[in-house]
Order: sequence, then structure tokens, then C-alpha cells
Amino acid sequence: MINTQQSTNKNSLSAKNSKTSSLRLFFSLLILLATTNYALANSAKICEHYLGADVGFTQSTDATFSKGLYYGEACAFKFNIEATVYDSQAYDFASGDVSDSGRCEFQIYLQTQEWGLRRVFKTPKDAPAPTLKDPVTQIENYEKHVKWFNNRHGHMPASVSYQGGGASTATTGKLFNYLLAGRTSKPDGLYNNDIAVWAEESLPSKTKFYNVSTRFGDDPSDTAIANAIAVFEEAIKNNGWFRDFCHWHTNPIHSNKATLYNFYKAVRKTINAHPEKRIVTVGSGTHAQQAWYRAIADASLKDDGGKLTVSVSYKVPDWMLKKWSYEGFTARPVDCFTIPASVKVDTTGTSLAGKDLTAMDASSIRKLSPNIFIIEAPFNKTTETIDITLAPTTSPRYANESLPIITSITKDAQNWTITTNIPVKLVIFSLPSGVDLSEIQAKNSANKVKVPLRQNTFTLSHKIPLSIVSDSSLDYYAGVISEQKQSTLKKLF
Repeated sequence: MINTQQSTNKNSLSAKNSKTSSLRLFFSLLILLATTNYALANSAKICEHYLGADVGFTQSTDATFSKGLYYGEACAFKFNIEATVYDSQAYDFASGDVSDSGRCEFQIYLQTQEWGLRRVFKTPKDAPAPTLKDPVTQIENYEKHVKWFNNRHGHMPASVSYQGGGASTATTGKLFNYLLAGRTSKPDGLYNNDIAVWAEESLPSKTKFYNVSTRFGDDPSDTAIANAIAVFEEAIKNNGWFRDFCHWHTNPIHSNKATLYNFYKAVRKTINAHPEKRIVTVGSGTHAQQAWYRAIADASLKDDGGKLTVSVSYKVPDWMLKKWSYEGFTARPVDCFTIPASVKVDTTGTSLAGKDLTAMDASSIRKLSPNIFIIEAPFNKTTETIDITLAPTTSPRYANESLPIITSITKDAQNWTITTNIPVKLVIFSLPSGVDLSEIQAKNSANKVKVPLRQNTFTLSHKIPLSIVSDSSLDYYAGVISEQKQSTLKKLF
């Protein structure tokens, strides 16, 4: 006869011992994990879009005539949009001032039509013009432009607008040694009416994403803006990149409803209608650089129980490091990078989950949710690995993406004083008295939008001499922009 009670006791003791062993193993593993650095899969990665956006929006122009440039800049200030201006030395205009204020990103306009080449190379009117299809002329044209652009804007261009198309295969092949991105308006041109990003021939497949483009200003219908917004909605739906091109100085070409002001207004309304998406307006050159980071960099995350280490490994291809020279100016394609790499960090399941963080050695840090952060990792234009330490803090200093607010406007015997809640740069725009910015048509309104004053230092207080804003036939507006490129436009008087 079997003693069932004794058997039950033995089984119970065995189960207890097994449970105790399992608990010991579990706690041993916890101790091991807490005292050993380990990589966390998929916890840090290079962002698809700049600053961790779900969607990117780019709008651009070229030909920096003042009647279009100041108008477009004012519209961009009002609707908080990062616009792209492709600049050329054929237009000897003070675009450098607009560039310094920071609302518009400047990239390079490479002209290839005969009149453009005549002006750039100062060819006499009675002499033969440089030929469009001559690779030597094309490359010299680009090198000459880049030297001028760097002197004017203080940085290398990352994106090019290529005028006229018609370049030879030899020319386009050589231009791959210079550029990060480019666009043209001719279907037979270099990049088929699109901004393209490539590595000699094409980027690795991991950098591909949904992207679409429009030219709302060339749409002859009364629904031109609605048509473009419908395409923008598709980009939002697919977490893609939307681009539009419009000549500011001839806007509107067709329907009087299709003004840049109304387009930007519709864009901002569309962005605000999608709070579930992080949508960033971004310059074409900035977007190109971030897309390239996805091709040449990788990120990983390690947890040692008290801090996190983000490692960003850059591998620069040889062609990006090749130097070229023109009249004493020397550069490399890698010098086109002017921004840090945007990196997404997910702290879920780490020792710092749910905590506020500082990011030592990062250019900036943003907190998108309790465990999602965007850091900007420096790039020293060489193959190397950059380590960024994330540590807990009770006094976080996240990048401030809120709109600046003008808190007061006061007057004394000499100045108007404008104060804001965060440091800003200031641009004073003037319009004819009683004319709203929404009523301006740049094509018929030469220089109706003017800029009597720029103050390109970030500060909480700006003084405006009374003599500069004393014309009773004009209305004056203040455009202010923060260090994180958030802007507003306010009528002063």
C-alpha cells in the first residue's frame, strides 16, 4: 500500500526547491543585467525625417528678386514655415541678409541657360555664350557658384536647383562628385522635376520612403492650392516627404487665389489638423542631409543601470572625401553637411524609462513622449563613432519648439522696444498702409514688402529706432524667430 501523504510531501518539497532555484536564477540574472553593459535592440536609430518627424514638408523658390524674396519671407514668418531659396550670383541681391535671419534656408541655384552663363562668367554680349552641353563649362560654372555661395552664406550648399536641363551625360556624371541633392524644372533635365537624393547612382534601399512633389503656382485651375494640399495629405498618410516649387517673384501666375500667402495658410491649417503626426517644415538641403545620414550612419544604445550610451557610427564613402579646388577655394562633398544627425532614442525597458534626461555631447535633445527622445548627434565629417551619454536629471533642458510670443511693445523718446518670452531674432517688414499681406501679389507689386531693419542676434529685447519706422504711409510688422526656427509675424502700428 502506497503512503499517499508521504508522496505528496516529497513532491511538495521538490516543487519548493525547484521554485527556489528558479527565483535564485531570476534574481541572479537581474543582478547580472544591472551590473553589465548590454546593447538594446532597436532602441536607437537614425531618424527617417529631420528631428524625428513623421512627415516632412518642403517649399522652395529661386531667382532672389526683392519683390518676391521679402514677400515670401514675410509669409514664411507668419505661418511658421521653413522655406528654401535657391540663390545665384546672377542675381546680385543682398540675399545674405535674409539668410542670416534664419527663416529661409538658402541653397544653390546652378544656372545653365545662356543668359545665366553670360552673367555669371561676364561674357560680352557680342561674344559666343558658353555652351549648355559643355561638361567643362558646366563644372566650372558649379565650382564658381559654390565659391561665391560659401562666401555669401557662410556654408556649403547641400542641395542644388539646376536650371534648364539639357546637360550632357558627361556633365551629370561629374556633378555626382559634388552634390547631395538636386532638382530641375525640365523633364529632360538632371533629376526629372524632383528633388532626388543619391549616392553616386542611388542610395541603399533602407533610405527609400514615400515622396511626392507639386508646383502649385503653375497649376492654372482655381483649385490649384486644393490640388496641392490633396497631394500633401497623401504624404501625411504615408509618413512621407512633400515638396513644392513656386517662383515667388511671379506669383500668382494664373488664378489670383493661388498666392503664396494662401498656400502657406492652407499648409499650416493642414498641419494643425493632424496633431497625431509630427510634421516638420524643412529646407531641401536639411532634408537631404538627414536622408544621407540614414545611408552613412547607424545608432545603438547601451544601458549600464545608471546611464545610457548612444553610439552613432559614421562611415563616410570615399567619394565624399575627394577634394576639388577653384581659384584658391577647396572643398569636399562631405563639407555639404552642416547639421547634426537626428537620432531617435526609446528608453522603454531601460533603467531610465520614464525619466527626464540630459544628453551630454549632443547638439540638442527633445522629449516627444515619456520614453521617446530625439537627440542631435555631431558629425565631424569623417568615419568614426560618436558616444553620447544620457543621464537622469531633475532639471531637463529640452529644445523649445513653442512659438515665440511678443509680450510687450513700448516706446520712449528714441526707440520702440519689443520684448519676447524667449530669445529671438527680429525682422521689421513694411507694407503700404492699409494693405494686408494677404492682398499682396508679388508679380504686380514690385517692392511693396520691404525690410527696413534686421537684428540677427537672439535676445529677449529688441530696440527699434523711431526714425526707421516713422513713415506714416506704411504699416510695420515684426517677424520674430527663435533658435529652434519657430516664428510669428505681428502687426506693430
